Amino acid sequence: SRFAMMFYSSLIMTAIAFIPCILVWQMPTAKEWFFFVLLGGGANLILLCLLQAFSCTDVSALAPIRYTELLFSALIGLIVFAEMPLYTTLLGAGLIIPSALFIARYEMRKERLKKRQIQENAG
Repeated sequence: SRFAMMFYSSLIMTAIAFIPCILVWQMPTAKEWFFFVLLGGGANLILLCLLQAFSCTDVSALAPIRYTELLFSALIGLIVFAEMPLYTTLLGAGLIIPSALFIARYEMRKERLKKRQIQENAG
C-alpha cells in the first residue's frame, strides 16, 4: 500500500541518516523543530501524491514531469535564499528537461500509432 511504502521509505532514510546525525547532533531550537515538522509533512505529502500518480498512470508518462522539481528547487533557492543557480545547474536542466520531454512526446506518439493500427486491423 502507499502508506506502507511511505513508512518503509522514512524508516530507511532514518537508518541511513542516523550515524552521520549522531556525530554532529545539537539539540534543535523550537524554530528548527517547527521547520523539521513542516519539512517532514511536506516531504510525506509529496511522496503520497507521487505514489498516487504512479498508481493512476504509467510511470514513464510521469517521469518528465518530475524534472520540474529541478526548476522549482532552483526558483525557491533564488527567491528564499538569494542563491543564484550555477551555470552547471542551468546547463544540466537545459539538457535534461527538453530531452525528457522529447522522449515522452515520442513515446506518446508511438503509443497512439500502435493503438490506431490495432483499430484499423480490427475494423
